[in-house]
Amino acid sequence: MLTRFWKLGGVLVLAAVTVGCAGARAYEQAKDDEQLGHYDLAVMQYAKALEFEPTSAPYKAALARARVKASQFHFEKGKMYRSSGRYDLAVIELEQSVTLDPTNDYAATELKHAREEEAKVEAERAADSKIEKLKKKVKGARATAIILEPASDKPINLNFPQQKPVKQIYRALADAAGINVIFDPQLKDDNVSIVLSNIEFQKALETLLRQENHFYKIIDERTILIAADTPQNRKTYEDLVIRTFFLSNADVTEVANALRALLQTTRISVNKAENSVTLRDTADKVAVAERIVAMNDKQVAEVVVDVELLQVNTDRLLTIGLALEPSNTIAATIPAPTNLTNNLGAQIPTGQFNWQTLKQININSFGFTIPSAQLDFIKNNTDAELLAKPQLRIAEGQKAQLLIGDKVPIPVTSFNTSNTTTGGAIVPVTSYQYQDVGIKIEVEPRVHHNKEVTLKLMTEVSNINGYVGVAPNQQPIIGTRTISSNIRLKDGETNFLAGLYRTDKAVAKNLIPFLSDLPVIGLLFTHDSTDKKVTDLVLTLTPHIIRIPDVTEEDVTPYYVGTDANISYQGGPRVENPTRDQGPFEQPPGAGGRNPSPPGSQQRQNAPPQNPAINLVPGGAPSDIFRPPPAAPPPQTPQGAPVAPPQPQGAALSSDSTPVAVAAKAASLDGSGDASQVLLDFDPAYVTVAPGAQQTLLVRATSAGGLAGGTVRIRFDPSILAVLSVKPILGSDSGMAEGHVEDGHAVVTFPAADALGGSRALAEITLRGIAPGRTALSIEPADLGGAAVTPSQAVVDVK
Repeated sequence: MLTRFWKLGGVLVLAAVTVGCAGARAYEQAKDDEQLGHYDLAVMQYAKALEFEPTSAPYKAALARARVKASQFHFEKGKMYRSSGRYDLAVIELEQSVTLDPTNDYAATELKHAREEEAKVEAERAADSKIEKLKKKVKGARATAIILEPASDKPINLNFPQQKPVKQIYRALADAAGINVIFDPQLKDDNVSIVLSNIEFQKALETLLRQENHFYKIIDERTILIAADTPQNRKTYEDLVIRTFFLSNADVTEVANALRALLQTTRISVNKAENSVTLRDTADKVAVAERIVAMNDKQVAEVVVDVELLQVNTDRLLTIGLALEPSNTIAATIPAPTNLTNNLGAQIPTGQFNWQTLKQININSFGFTIPSAQLDFIKNNTDAELLAKPQLRIAEGQKAQLLIGDKVPIPVTSFNTSNTTTGGAIVPVTSYQYQDVGIKIEVEPRVHHNKEVTLKLMTEVSNINGYVGVAPNQQPIIGTRTISSNIRLKDGETNFLAGLYRTDKAVAKNLIPFLSDLPVIGLLFTHDSTDKKVTDLVLTLTPHIIRIPDVTEEDVTPYYVGTDANISYQGGPRVENPTRDQGPFEQPPGAGGRNPSPPGSQQRQNAPPQNPAINLVPGGAPSDIFRPPPAAPPPQTPQGAPVAPPQPQGAALSSDSTPVAVAAKAASLDGSGDASQVLLDFDPAYVTVAPGAQQTLLVRATSAGGLAGGTVRIRFDPSILAVLSVKPILGSDSGMAEGHVEDGHAVVTFPAADALGGSRALAEITLRGIAPGRTALSIEPADLGGAAVTPSQAVVDVK
């Protein structure tokens, strides 16, 4: 028992001594590092020593001293980096300083400032450049032009069932809108007929222009010129705009060719130095060109391809047998005589025999050369491995080339008659061409929109297989193996290419005649040499997509650009047909007829029209020429009181300037007029609302006579817009009016009004934006006591 106690005590003492020695060594190493100025290493060694002896006061003091020195060292480096503008490195150094000495408030303050400056630099680096900001600022901007400002924008009844001179109809339209109209001297005053009811001046003018193949030019705010729509008149009257597009990514030549082909224009100038395209054409063509450039000037996709290349060369050489050196022959020679003369006493050339010398030749005159014998018993095995793992970053449409190998000189000899000749022979001129020998890889990527990559790959493996010719004019024999292929991979998918396997085997035998044919012992007089070379190549390719073109929803959305003869920037069809999704034989619900609506037609009619047309401008004229101010909701009035329509700002209208009076004025030429017509519309007709925000608009009825009671249904798209409330106005004091929301419809029920005599508000609708998009509030056909009801739409942009 006592022996075991002493053994345990000895182990404990030995462990304590070992720990003390380890702590002392770490402490001494820390002092050395501190003296050399390696304060970080000193801190690590002091901390290590303190782990062995946690209660050592000298170790604690030394560690605290080293931490302060290391903190000060990193603090000075951080200030130096900050003063030089390297805020990223300054943050790293100051963070270490604060970590080592949390009491250093000065370092903490400097760290705060360095982080702020680094964040500012990163924000500036990530922000758009000056030219990109300018591009976004002027995106969609049109050249400043004269804006037509009609005195009235009230609906017009244009009723000319009998043919009238077209200039007379234009003057009637102009009088109704309060503008002046002049005509091109070559314009023919043909007789035409047209009937339009409850239509705005802008649409009426556009319809008549399209019918007669005319167009107009704005002279001033109150005057337009009308001319026949011919190429010559377009060149004479249309104003041109010049615009320069600075490209960031696209090739300037390709963009210029696209504009020439799509816009049918030749007035394009290309500046390759600035990578810009300048276009001079009409305002509409320039606007279309802006969108074409924006859709094509996208950043090029980039791919990083991880390449792993492994080539294994194996050489097996086996040499066995008896070899005679330096050659496998036994030579016999006769020494040539010297200083011989013939019968005349003349000297015989050295190496020649005379007759006397020949008669003296016997067996002793011959000399024999016996080769030395060497017995080979050798086996050589050689293994070589070439491994490369490069990363190739390649832009789409560009080639990347990887070469691992050598350049071998190939002698090329030429003969030129102008060179100096020696002894009548032409002196040859030898030059050297260097050819790449080794492993060559060419990769050309193409990035698809489904995040797949097509790699156009060419792999070539070449080596020197030997030489031809006689030294020193030997020519190398270069063996080549080539693979060309197109492979399609997913992002991060690895392609394994193998099979570039080659085996070269050479067997040589040197035999001594007669002796090698002897049984058994004949092997001793045989020399065998076998050389087998094997080359195997394995290649893997892994593409990673790191950048793709920024294609937005706007880029893939189609838009209208007029006709082939007259390109114009419209953004939507000139005439929006509420039932354009129906078939040619389908009828709206409730319409009479023998052909019932097929299944699904109701759903198609209830669907809101896509891209409702707002800017209905004739081709060639600047967009939004009328510039109507956004109609504000009318002021609240007592229930049942008439709501006066807003008057155009600055227009001095007489007492007969109501919509009905204006319509009567336009129709007074032939004395026509219809008081049984009812126009149902919205005020305002265009509303913009943010997602989550609310907006109100009125549903109005306009008629010259009374208004029969009934129900009006207003269709909307619940995925984009929500109707919060429908508040009836007409007849609300009698308690007979009602408004509610059901199945994507706002429903208004109102009583009859005997003397409407103008425009009255039927109801107030409160909207709320749901999701970004464009939709329409469409009034469905209604039966109001047999009156001719003309419904309309209101366009709502949620953005």
